[in-house]
Amino acid sequence: MKHSTGILFVLAASFLLVLAACEKDSPSVAVTTPSNGTPTIESSEGTPGGTGNTVEYGPTSPVVPFTDMAAGVLGDGAQLWNFLPGVAIFDYDRDGDMDVYFTQMGGEPNLLYRNDGDMVFLEVGTQAGVTLMDRYSTGVVACDVDNDGFHDLYVGAAGNPEDDLDYRSPSETQGNKDALLRNNGDGTFTDVTDTAFGDGVNVRSASTIACADVDND
Repeated sequence: MKHSTGILFVLAASFLLVLAACEKDSPSVAVTTPSNGTPTIESSEGTPGGTGNTVEYGPTSPVVPFTDMAAGVLGDGAQLWNFLPGVAIFDYDRDGDMDVYFTQMGGEPNLLYRNDGDMVFLEVGTQAGVTLMDRYSTGVVACDVDNDGFHDLYVGAAGNPEDDLDYRSPSETQGNKDALLRNNGDGTFTDVTDTAFGDGVNVRSASTIACADVDND
């Protein structure tokens, strides 16, 4: 019990030191929510060249709040069937705007939404060859693995969450292998998992994926 108390004390002391440093070097900021429900933020320094400015965030504020447009823009894609969903935002067709890829559980297609501009998104997963319906897809990362200028997709997979076997789910019968999808540069992808990894492909255990040039080659 004494050990736990000591840890809490050290953490509290560290927090106070950080807080003190922030107060020393940074302007004070106060956030209030009046009775009208519109929050305001008041800073001791305010904007550059000013002091004590208060910014109100509301319909007339110059600060534009976020608006949830998923249902209207994505339609059915706004709701996913997955215990461990993944998302990648990348310009797969190099047309200058960001496209969106969502993963789903086995039996449901992964979704690729092509951004056609003006907040118009078209689901093209089947045409692009990225649905992976036989996989229990989880995390995903967009990464140009072959340095051809087009982002490829690495899609992780886990065991079937409904068979109570979790990571012991048989990969051969349930398609729980990770997938590497190479971007062909023409709006389509090719599954090159077996060619790239052979017997070393990861199975049943992926959740979050990262891509990096760790050896600087």
